[in-house]
Amino acid sequence: MNALLTRAIDLARVDSPSARTICVDFDGVIHPEGPWDGGRLRGAPLPGAVERIRALLDGGWRIVVFTARGGEHHEAVAHYLGHHIDRKVIVLPGAETNYWETEHLILVTNVKPGAIVYLDDKGETFTGWPTALAGLPDSPDDLPRDAFPPRRRPGPWRAWWRQRPSRTLSPRLARKR
Repeated sequence: MNALLTRAIDLARVDSPSARTICVDFDGVIHPEGPWDGGRLRGAPLPGAVERIRALLDGGWRIVVFTARGGEHHEAVAHYLGHHIDRKVIVLPGAETNYWETEHLILVTNVKPGAIVYLDDKGETFTGWPTALAGLPDSPDDLPRDAFPPRRRPGPWRAWWRQRPSRTLSPRLARKR
């Protein structure tokens, strides 16, 4: 089993919201670096980017596209992605992107939220789309069933408190009646 699949299973076992999220850098991974024209993006996406992102979205992965460019360029990035990938793209400020939990939508931000992996041309993990995410299934639903714990609802705080062993109060903290 490769390291990425192992990480996916480990995050799923602890029921982390980041277990279904993939972060992808915009410049150099989806879009060739540089061809901006007065705030408008020019140039076709890198080969394989559109098809792979569509497949990941269709499989149920949550996609966050991050860029180091300032917030004034996020709408242009969202428009470019919406045009080429043909999916709904939204822009949110950083505080709202801690975890991206909406399927079939692409989020554009300059903040990296919790995710299973970050594809970035400046990092060592991205060398091209043919090898990107090798070993990861097309859908998180294809992970082994035992990877996800059964959902359980935590009891109310008071029920937890009552189940604690009996406590003794310090004589100085005893309540007056």
